[in-house]
Amino acid sequence: MEHTIIDAERGTPLSTAMDATGMAAIFARQLAGTDVTVVGCTVARYRHRPGQRCVVQYGVRIRERGGVERLERITGQWHHAPGYTEGLHRRLAHRAARAVAAWTRPFAPTFFDEASGMLATTFPWDRRLPGLPAVAGGQCPAVLTPMLTWMGTSRERLEHVAVEPIRYREQLNAVCRYTVRARFAAGAWHASTFYAKVYPADEGAHAAALLSALAAATPPGTGTARVQPPVAYVEPLRTLVLAAAPGTPLDHRSRHDRNAVAADLSRVATALARFGARDANLPVGGRAAAAADGHRAMRALAAVLPEYGGVLSSLESWMTARGESSGLGLTHGDLKLEHVFVDRGEVWLIDMDSAHRGEPAWDLALLQARWWAAHDTAEVDIPLRDLGTELLARTYLAGAPAAWATRLPQLCARALLDVAAGIVKRCEPEAAARAGRLVHQAQAVAGVRR
Repeated sequence: MEHTIIDAERGTPLSTAMDATGMAAIFARQLAGTDVTVVGCTVARYRHRPGQRCVVQYGVRIRERGGVERLERITGQWHHAPGYTEGLHRRLAHRAARAVAAWTRPFAPTFFDEASGMLATTFPWDRRLPGLPAVAGGQCPAVLTPMLTWMGTSRERLEHVAVEPIRYREQLNAVCRYTVRARFAAGAWHASTFYAKVYPADEGAHAAALLSALAAATPPGTGTARVQPPVAYVEPLRTLVLAAAPGTPLDHRSRHDRNAVAADLSRVATALARFGARDANLPVGGRAAAAADGHRAMRALAAVLPEYGGVLSSLESWMTARGESSGLGLTHGDLKLEHVFVDRGEVWLIDMDSAHRGEPAWDLALLQARWWAAHDTAEVDIPLRDLGTELLARTYLAGAPAAWATRLPQLCARALLDVAAGIVKRCEPEAAARAGRLVHQAQAVAGVRR
């Protein structure tokens, strides 16, 4: 994949930061003289804001004494303004040195590499997520107690806690999965899964209030997609505690039985249409999804796919000319296959941070685009790709107001470009080719020429 953006401060091509082999050597220099070695490095994702900064997340595999290997998550950042990156490192290093908890990982919590101009921070240290080290450690009573209360047991009956970081976006948020096992009777035990989401400020409190409102608005027996209330919000750690949703995520459901796929997608589409029509008194504030703003996705795609510049420009003009809808309803805002759970006829939605009152059909458009992208890589999957894309729209619109259908082409084009941009930002396999096919699909949906 070609990256044409240049870091203006040092003249370092972004491709240097995206070179996993070269970055492995840079990280190895940090461990020189220790008994820990770097055995591999992968690029997990990147974010780039031209003229401001570039952030790249790495998975660095290390081998410790005795041959034990494990993964370290390190975030590298480069800033546009001359001297800013070094100055930020000095401030962060001073803050890290004042931390109360002892740091035991091989890499320092923050370090600066002169040769590449990179400021790096090591998970779970994050200047804007002060609660993350305690949450990632897995032994904090403030986090464990509400989990055990939800299970109907106590700390005295706790047998084992396993914690796995499953998502981390530097300075934005982090999610750790907890598997908690406790005794309930002589010789009997039970394990439950929870998620602890760490936020940089008061977004977690807003998310807790939002989930409570959505849970009240989606009761059982209404056929609507449902939302679970939060387990707890731990204010000192800015951490939201959630129980795992019941059922199986849509991306793990059967892909071999055509009838089962059709039944799942029909059930999900109907539940989403009813969710969009529900009324809820949502809290004010928080993060709203930018369904109407595709400019950031356009920039990401143009940087990686310069040959599609004309197509992207035509699509942007086409979408802008159609304006915004005044029809509002509930919308998840960032719907993915793994955000939809199916459980014995019930449909559950998770990861609701972007939920707001907006265009409900944005959820359908995003789900269609992500279904299309997930089944686009193998020839054998293409019939399933097309079946699901068509079935979702047909079933959803059968239970939705007619006005939603008129907005669907524009929303679908935006959603396809949004998904394409996500693929290149996460550096997924064959990212350029897959993103290109999504751009072509958006072009077909919109009916525009270059």
